[in-house]
Amino acid sequence: MRIEILGRPKVITDDGAVLPVTGTKPALLAALLVLWEGRPVGTPLIREFLWGDGAPASGAANIQTYVWRIRRILRRATPGGDARLAYESGAYRLGLAPGECDFLEVVDLRAAAARALCEEDLVRALELFHAALRLWRGDPLPAAGASSSLTLLGESRRTAEIRLTLHEGRLATALALGRHQGTVVELRGLLAEHPLRERLHQLLMCALCLEGDPGAALRAYRDMSLRLRAERGAGPGEGLRRAHRSLLADGSVCPRETLRAVVPQRSAPGLRPLPTGR
Repeated sequence: MRIEILGRPKVITDDGAVLPVTGTKPALLAALLVLWEGRPVGTPLIREFLWGDGAPASGAANIQTYVWRIRRILRRATPGGDARLAYESGAYRLGLAPGECDFLEVVDLRAAAARALCEEDLVRALELFHAALRLWRGDPLPAAGASSSLTLLGESRRTAEIRLTLHEGRLATALALGRHQGTVVELRGLLAEHPLRERLHQLLMCALCLEGDPGAALRAYRDMSLRLRAERGAGPGEGLRRAHRSLLADGSVCPRETLRAVVPQRSAPGLRPLPTGR
């Protein structure tokens, strides 16, 4: 059995059949249970996640219906699969083994890439970043933008951050390996979506230098500095300032230094932090 939430949520049976998780609310609940990585999710949090501040009076009964629908799919996927979705002390918990979920694989691959960087195995790290991004076939929480739920918005931002850091890790590792072809175009595309992301600008400066255009790197820094002061009232952070000083000193931004600044070379956490106050 395998559960996939990166894209349209579905369960893949032991014999390879695909069982879609239909309905917006059941799909959201399945995603939430996966995103909490085996930790119990209380029913008050589920209510807020599914409906925000507009939960219906029938919310508790609706949740039970959604759970029943998910359990029915899990039972069809593998013998005893419904028991994977357990209820205890007012909370639901979805138990998954390694390799049974695309999102959990991404988490493991990201941690493995960080370990490879610690070991100076850049080729292996790049392969792992690529593998993680190949699994990311879509937004696990596409309904977040239309919801009043703070929990749903928070989880959506967290998953978006994971995906973005995977791109940053992949690009920084590629630049450190001297593989800069096409990176400027890709970085400009990412910056169109995240214009105030300083790590992306640092990568862009590095990529422009590798392409032999330090003048463009200086202009990129100047433009980012002006934009940060206009929109945040503060200048660039230390990472960008260090890249700028290097550029002024010798006309380049060191790819290895950029990699260390953009991707901390230590083991990435596997599980999400244990929630508090819920």
